[in-house]
Amino acid sequence: MSRDDANGDLNTVIREHSEWLANQLHAQRASLFPPDAAKTMRRFTSGEAATLLDVNDSYLRKLHLDGKGPSPEMSSGNRRLYSAQDLQDLRELLEKTARKPGDYLPGRREGDHLQIIGVMNFKGGSGKTTTSAHLAQRLALKGYRVLAIDLDPQASMTALHGSSPNTTCKTAARFTTRSATRTPPRSARSSARPISRIST
Repeated sequence: MSRDDANGDLNTVIREHSEWLANQLHAQRASLFPPDAAKTMRRFTSGEAATLLDVNDSYLRKLHLDGKGPSPEMSSGNRRLYSAQDLQDLRELLEKTARKPGDYLPGRREGDHLQIIGVMNFKGGSGKTTTSAHLAQRLALKGYRVLAIDLDPQASMTALHGSSPNTTCKTAARFTTRSATRTPPRSARSSARPISRIST
């Protein structure tokens, strides 16, 4: 067998294996991230909700019995379960009678700039995405408005927050590529303000 024939056979084997691997990866991705996949956040017990709101569980029970605030879901054991939206509604209710602004609805006030938190490390696999995701989720549960930006081609942050990387990441990549080729006018550059993000 000549060298050219051997190279041709080797290239054929490599191509067949690469096509097989590509099909396997596509099938696995389709099973893990189907187009209609969606994650929903679990509900919080009254004790967890009270801890996140910095109030007593008995006070939450009193609000519920008095018909104030959202009506939590009742479990089979007659336990109150609160959704993330319920927590936000309770924060808005409690903020109206707070001793000082921001006790229950933390965040920026008039004149404050947006805050940027960047998590970075030059080494791969060091927990940047995990740290960013947990930080974003914790801040959101504590009542802050959070924007998490995922520009990593692996799209792990996107997947952790319940969105399909196949569609979301392509949109972000197109936007980033298009934006990078444009120079904003001087007026836009001078008035630009940093956006709040937790990036990896």
